[in-house]
Order: sequence, then structure tokens, then C-alpha cells
Amino acid sequence: MQIIKNDTVDYSYLSDYQVKDELVRLERLRRLESEENEREKNMKEGKRIYNLSLKEIFNNLLNYMVEMINEITKFIETPEKDYNNLLTILTRDDRLIYLGLLIIIISMVLYFISGTN
Repeated sequence: MQIIKNDTVDYSYLSDYQVKDELVRLERLRRLESEENEREKNMKEGKRIYNLSLKEIFNNLLNYMVEMINEITKFIETPEKDYNNLLTILTRDDRLIYLGLLIIIISMVLYFISGTN
């Protein structure tokens, strides 16, 4: 999140008090922006898959699979199919990790089924 983009502002039309007030306001805004960016970074780091419990991983797996199925059915229903959109559906957010976990789970189940025959 980048709020302040340009520091080259013409303060010549403002009085000294207004310039000082504006600079204090901009400094406070920079500090708040920095704190918010740090908070977002920490929140994102906490949601990494290696920091989640098994229950959270399983819930995320189910949620991502439901979202993917819904988006894939919408993709199938569209008349013009751009397969880059399909790749985007499969790789958005952390879906690729959960898709890999699903493939591993399915392969283990099929291995045990074939082992019992």
C-alpha cells in the first residue's frame, strides 16, 4: 500500500504554520502507512501453510477446492474459452499448494485401493 507518491509539492502559497502542519500530517501518514504495511506483512507471514494447523489446512483445502470448482464451471459455461484464465483459476492465491495436496491425497487413496486387490 503506497499512499504518498510524490514529495515535490509546492508549498509557496501556504503560510509557515500551514506548511509545518502539512509536514506533520505527512509524517504521521508515512508512519501509519509503515505500521500498516508491517501489520499486513506479519499477517501474511502467519497464514503461510507451514504455520497452519492440520485442521486449518484441511479447511483451506476444502474452501479452495469449492471455489475452484465453482470458477471452473463458470469457465466451462463461457462460450469463448481462454485457457490462460483456466491456469489463472488453478494458480490463484495458494490454490496451487492445495491442489498439490489434493493430488497427493488422491494418489495415496488409489495406491491403498490397488494394494488391497
